[in-house]
Amino acid sequence: MPEFDPEVPDNMRTGGLDVGVFAIRGDLGTIRRDSSGHYAEYRKANPGELFRRSQDQLDKIVKAGEAGKIVVAHSPEDILEAKKRGSPCALLAIEGSDPLEGELSRVKFFYDRGVRVLQLMHYRINEIGDIQTEDPRHKGLTSFGRDVVKEMNKLGMVIDVAHASSETLSGILTASRHPVICSHTAAYALWSHARHLENKDMTAIAKKGGIIGIWPLLRRRDTLETYLRAIDYVKNLVGADHVGIATDLFGLAGSSAVPTHKVCFSPGGFAPARLFPK
Repeated sequence: MPEFDPEVPDNMRTGGLDVGVFAIRGDLGTIRRDSSGHYAEYRKANPGELFRRSQDQLDKIVKAGEAGKIVVAHSPEDILEAKKRGSPCALLAIEGSDPLEGELSRVKFFYDRGVRVLQLMHYRINEIGDIQTEDPRHKGLTSFGRDVVKEMNKLGMVIDVAHASSETLSGILTASRHPVICSHTAAYALWSHARHLENKDMTAIAKKGGIIGIWPLLRRRDTLETYLRAIDYVKNLVGADHVGIATDLFGLAGSSAVPTHKVCFSPGGFAPARLFPK
């Protein structure tokens, strides 16, 4: 991963972005895109590899925070205080909880390092459950996955269900005492893409009080009009309070490789009080 880009905070100020979710890739080095454009695991990770790689990635953002280049938020209060001072803010996340490697104690380890959002799945089937883009292996959320959800609830971490299969998502919603987010997806009813959610799954997230981040795909040749139509579809399905404006920067052709990977807003802004369980 490249070093922290010093232009990112200035770009956030220019764009009026108070806080971004700075996500590191939990399965870095083990997935790649095949000739059909499909991302998948192409080799098994060595023991401890994903744990080590995740720390190497986090170090770059943590050090930028320690150097005063950006505020690294650990709580809703940190976010609101940074906004008052006009200081761009980073919320640390892991995209794919693969670095846990089946060790529940690592949830607390990453929390202590400042991570506040865990996206449980990415492009490899891990110890937590199945993913949208591969045939099921676990048939949903595993017992370890349930323990991870409970630990995240206890610590006050945001659960991101992006990339989770429908059955895994159902298990997460049952196990969690708090709302979840799906940081970047769209409606399967509008375009039958493997990474999109069916109406029943979006409705289930909304009933739990969560947020569904609607995400534009350049590969689909989304325009502003088609993107707004996708947002409107989900708004009509679940209500405006449960719709987010999502990004997935490395998912868009021609985007800069900067640490901010995804942002999921509710209509009223970041809504930290709702997403951070007490």
